[in-house]
Amino acid sequence: MFSSDTCGRCMFSSDTCGLCMFSSDTCGLCMFSSDTCGLCMFSSATCGLCVFSSDTCGLCMFSSDTCGLCMFSSDTCGLCMFSSATCGLCMFSSDTCGLCVFSSDTCGLCMFSSDTCGLCMFSSDTCGLCMFSSATCGLCMFSSDTCGLCMFSSDTCGLCMFSSDTCGLCMFSSDTCGLCMFSSDTCGLCMFSSDTCGLCMFSSDTCGLCMFSSDTCGLCMFSSDTCGRCMFSSATCGLCMFSSDTCGLCMFSSDTCGLCMFSSDTCGLCMFSSDTCGLSPAFPAPPQSKYELHG
Repeated sequence: MFSSDTCGRCMFSSDTCGLCMFSSDTCGLCMFSSDTCGLCMFSSATCGLCVFSSDTCGLCMFSSDTCGLCMFSSDTCGLCMFSSATCGLCMFSSDTCGLCVFSSDTCGLCMFSSDTCGLCMFSSDTCGLCMFSSATCGLCMFSSDTCGLCMFSSDTCGLCMFSSDTCGLCMFSSDTCGLCMFSSDTCGLCMFSSDTCGLCMFSSDTCGLCMFSSDTCGLCMFSSDTCGRCMFSSATCGLCMFSSDTCGLCMFSSDTCGLCMFSSDTCGLCMFSSDTCGLSPAFPAPPQSKYELHG
């Protein structure tokens, strides 16, 4: 998962691996532009698996793609992530795919309630891999989960994301896991401050791939990042996830990006209420008191 790796699947530049995630990679699976890999995630990529338009790849994630794995409508791919997709892996309702991410899906991998899939991400899921409470799945992300991979407190899973987790892969403080996401973690892949990991996601990280402020990484997710791909405000990255981003793909309000995921977005693909996007959510906005993120 890092640079200068002679592995078969990596995630950074200057890798002689078969699966990478950044530019200038001689790998078979990358995630940025100007990649000579087989699997990329940005435009102008001559890879086999991409995530944006104008890709000549076999697996893409946007509209008008002639790829095998896409993430939007009007895709002639085999694996998509939106409605009206005849793909094998989707992320919305009314999908005839085998792997979905929303309700009323007859897929094997879903992410919402009332899913008859094997991998879900919400409550009342009869799936093997979930991400919320009261889930009888093998991989969950919330409290009171009897899964093997969770993301919240009081989880007896092998891969968690919160405090007091006895998992191998966590995301919060006081975790004795190998892959964490918060402070005081002795893991190899973390996401918060004071991490001695190789792949982190927060401030004061000495990792190559981070997600927060003051990161000297190539791929970050917060403000004041000197990375090429971020996910928060004041980021000069190509792919962000919050407001005031000058990126091409964001996920929050006041974003001048092409693909967002929250309200007041001027993006083409959003996932919340009050979005001025080209593709409005085909599902009712969840109650603010329970699901909507605040300030």
